[in-house]
Amino acid sequence: MQSFFNTPDKKKRHQLLIGDLAGITLNLYLTAVVSMHLEGSLGQFFSILANLSPFARAMAIADLLIFFTAIFLLFGSVHIGVYHLTGLYRISAFPNVRKTATRLGAAVFFSILIVFTILAGTSRTSFSLKVWVFHAGSLFMILLFWRFFYFSKHSTRSPYRICIVGGDTLSGQARGILSANGNGPLFRFSVIPEEIFFSGGEVNPDMDMGRCNMIVYPFAGTFSNERLVSLVRKKFEGVSICDSLTFYKNSTGSFPVHALDARWLINLSVSLSLMDRFQQRVKRLFDVGAAAIAILVSLPAVALIAALIRCTSRGPVFYVHERLGLHRKPFRFIKFRTMVADAEKDTGPVWAQKNDPRVTPVGRFLRKTRLDELPQLINILKGEMSIVGPRPIRKYFADRLSEEFPYYFLRFYVKPGLTGWAQVLGGYGETKEEQLKKLEYDLFYIHEYSLRLDAAIIFRTVLKVINGAGQ
Repeated sequence: MQSFFNTPDKKKRHQLLIGDLAGITLNLYLTAVVSMHLEGSLGQFFSILANLSPFARAMAIADLLIFFTAIFLLFGSVHIGVYHLTGLYRISAFPNVRKTATRLGAAVFFSILIVFTILAGTSRTSFSLKVWVFHAGSLFMILLFWRFFYFSKHSTRSPYRICIVGGDTLSGQARGILSANGNGPLFRFSVIPEEIFFSGGEVNPDMDMGRCNMIVYPFAGTFSNERLVSLVRKKFEGVSICDSLTFYKNSTGSFPVHALDARWLINLSVSLSLMDRFQQRVKRLFDVGAAAIAILVSLPAVALIAALIRCTSRGPVFYVHERLGLHRKPFRFIKFRTMVADAEKDTGPVWAQKNDPRVTPVGRFLRKTRLDELPQLINILKGEMSIVGPRPIRKYFADRLSEEFPYYFLRFYVKPGLTGWAQVLGGYGETKEEQLKKLEYDLFYIHEYSLRLDAAIIFRTVLKVINGAGQ
């Protein structure tokens, strides 16, 4: 489920994550105290601190806080990243105790192993093996207790209640998505006809499901002023109110292209933050910095990949082809060749597909890990692409899709990207229907752009690379 509402699953994820960070912080303090106690230096430390002048004591404490903050950032980022990978933030209405304990134990072990390796590489492992064992055991117990405490307090709460007024197509599709993938118990829906929902100009908050947390009304519907006023009253009483288009958009992370009307897009376009000059400059600055660093770091990998391609298949190392960029301006797109040479000689342009027989064994690995995209860092430095954006497309396919989807031209108002919202959420795009779905994700990205969304896309891409979920 891709929900952008403040719904129970999102609240639980955030609260669990904050609790984990608090537990990691507490455990770091405990570990430091235990380490100093075992070394016999705990009393000496406090004695020296007490004998310092007030200014020197303040400076010493400040140095300790800076050091501890650096250690916390390392431990916290590694732990939270591994916990995401192991599914500890996938919210279930009925969490399995044994599975939670097993996953948590594995996540803590691998996180500490990664941190230990990093510190060993920088020659900064000051803890003894005994202290590391204590650190792992105490952290596991703290986080396990936190999870059991949290779920015991919150797992029996009532679900998030959504009243759908009128029940149009958009709200129905969004409802199905929110109910899918085992998330049904987190939500409770009531589809109510307008005449029944409104009673004497007042919204009836009780119905058959208790007080509503959210009221969804038809985007294209027309209400009398009296009914609109009653909805406004409910909004100021604390009930979330939104139209079905917003409900769909925030539930799916996409725009319903076939359901859109040009007048709706005109009204929605006022919030196109990606068109803001400041946002564009910040995005470009990040692109240049990230691409330059990535090129330097990846040079050994690039040389190895080039050698593997050259030794295992006939043809050039790089695949260079014309793609459409910002405002449909053509540019030369670069990537490592993953298919046999002259793959389209007999067929002409065809959609790439999952388990494509034209892909070489080395190319299959490169696609799984997304390493075939590394040469596009050059396109980013040249300003032809961005780190995040819709994927660049060939003119042949763009022309065909523009005939099918009248709003396809909108994706060319931003630079194409190395990764994108459609890539982390959508399918491979083997058919026109799948390309339409990718367009819906791209339009969502263009409309809802923020640096935070870019960061989320980059994070999800990293997870896909680590999991080998590329195609």
